[in-house]
Amino acid sequence: MRDIARATDPITSHLGAQEVTESGRRKSQKDIILTALRDSNGSTMSEVSMLTDLTEWQVTKRLSDLKNDGLIEQEGVAMGQHGMQGVWFVIDKPEQGTLL
Repeated sequence: MRDIARATDPITSHLGAQEVTESGRRKSQKDIILTALRDSNGSTMSEVSMLTDLTEWQVTKRLSDLKNDGLIEQEGVAMGQHGMQGVWFVIDKPEQGTLL
């Protein structure tokens, strides 16, 4: 498993990353975001936040996780609440079966 916090991050970042993973919140948030992206056929970070009731900070962190997991990709841009934002899509990989 890859490191979630950077080596240069303070210990509190490492502890926080460990806690959000061990509590199951990381997986739960990723599943919620994947469902929202599938249902919307692509959304910006702000749109995902509005669709899921997750904070923009939570969405940003989990989008990064999902991208690193190879489950989503950014394709194009759209106007978001805070200016231009990437539009994220789920990568369909039939050989992996259902993701959720």
